[in-house]
Amino acid sequence: MEKELISIREFGRRLQVSYAVAQRAVKRGRISMEGEGRDAKVVWPKAKTEFEARRDLTKVRKGNAGKHDININNPGHSANGNGAVPNLWDAKARKEDYLAKIRELDYLERMGKLVDAKVVEDAAFQKAREIRDAFLIIPDRIAAILAKESDPARCHEIMTKEIEAILKKLSE
Repeated sequence: MEKELISIREFGRRLQVSYAVAQRAVKRGRISMEGEGRDAKVVWPKAKTEFEARRDLTKVRKGNAGKHDININNPGHSANGNGAVPNLWDAKARKEDYLAKIRELDYLERMGKLVDAKVVEDAAFQKAREIRDAFLIIPDRIAAILAKESDPARCHEIMTKEIEAILKKLSE
């Protein structure tokens, strides 16, 4: 195994610990160094084994306690599926946001700015049915009148008046 001389910062990066943790390990003599002062370097494979052998994992600092995603029931999996443990405050914030949206919809409905889609759909269907029925009875109402007329312009005038009367009645 070939030895490699690396900086304290690089040592921390490779072991995924903070620079301060790596510095403390050097200061307390848990890892061996080569050189003096600013030129001191960490001997990579040897320092790694020394650090892991002498590290006390029971002493977890408060600053790191909240950074780890832990699910006691199923390690490696979280409740929300993305690797993060759900936070009570996040859940409460989502609930409050949801309730605020519901209250806003209720308010808009009471103010008359929001209408139930089913009510609008039913009203449109009813109005379309009235229009259809009114136009379907036109031939029955004017057939006899049109039969007497031989002038096409007069027939057109009678049909136009009948359609306008129906549209006027439906618009009221």
